[in-house]
Amino acid sequence: MNWWPQRTISKQAEKLQALARQLTQSAVASDITISESAAKLLYLYLDKHSYDYPHVISRDAQSIASFIADPDNFSALASDEIGSEWVKLMHNERFIIGMLGSPLLPQLYKKDNAFTDLVNFFRTATKFGIFGCGWRRASIDIGTYESVEDVIDVLPRGSVVDGCLVTGYDYRWDKDKRHVHRIILCPDNREKVGEYTVKYKQDVSMNAEDFLACLDAISETSSRTLNEEAIKEISRGTGLIPATILYVFSGMKHDNDYTPSGSYKFTTAEEAVTKIYLHFLAGKYLDHFSENNNDDQQFTGILQLLAHAVPQTDPVSYIQQGARYCGHYFLLAGNIRRTRYAYQR
Repeated sequence: MNWWPQRTISKQAEKLQALARQLTQSAVASDITISESAAKLLYLYLDKHSYDYPHVISRDAQSIASFIADPDNFSALASDEIGSEWVKLMHNERFIIGMLGSPLLPQLYKKDNAFTDLVNFFRTATKFGIFGCGWRRASIDIGTYESVEDVIDVLPRGSVVDGCLVTGYDYRWDKDKRHVHRIILCPDNREKVGEYTVKYKQDVSMNAEDFLACLDAISETSSRTLNEEAIKEISRGTGLIPATILYVFSGMKHDNDYTPSGSYKFTTAEEAVTKIYLHFLAGKYLDHFSENNNDDQQFTGILQLLAHAVPQTDPVSYIQQGARYCGHYFLLAGNIRRTRYAYQR
């Protein structure tokens, strides 16, 4: 007759233990925080008109850091909702450096220390193993079902399988059924998790040493510009007009509807053309920047373009020597033009 109270007490004890682990884990990574102004800057480049609140970004970063530090004792309670958009940047560090390496960005986002705070966020997260250490976001196909509820107990969110953390669910329609998959954080490029095949996105990663060197170079370099020679080289490689190159590669700042900041002093024609390019480059379904035509559709064309401007070898040269020394823009020659004409049709 006493089984029910004992069971209830047992469940309560488990919850308290999970809460204790969560508090312990949060304390380990409590230094990972981000300001509201930095969050707005980050989500501008992710092309999000709204952004995750700073406490949500910090919470997710702290949860991930805690999991990385001790996967075997990670509390599922701490990972109920790890869905911040920035998580997609894990193992995609060249996207981040392509963005933060824009020479005018520090001046454009000096107010409220937005730029400095964002650099510090990535630096701190890297020291906790989130960036530059191999951890990445991936997906697992569960199968096709009439309802997602049919497999709600298969790899539930918060579970740890083979050292990988299940962070969320997703599905796409397949005729009248749903093709269900799980989103996971994985420490390497393994092919299987349990019995399921792992699918990865495009890899534009950097190791922690190079990534931190780039962040340090960004912080230490007080003033940089995109010179005329660099603008001409980028124009030859991409087909973009100089005004648009100045905007995209020097550092973006715009209001809604892609209206550039008045600090650029564009002519009416330059602003109109730049807005057209921005709408195009903001598209997520571009498939022409990578060598294998397998771009990551999670990211905008703007970030893809900037990421491929960061050299795989000696990436800090993108900061210290400028875009014209990278040579990566020539890989893009003709590709933007070809896709732009298709886009206009």
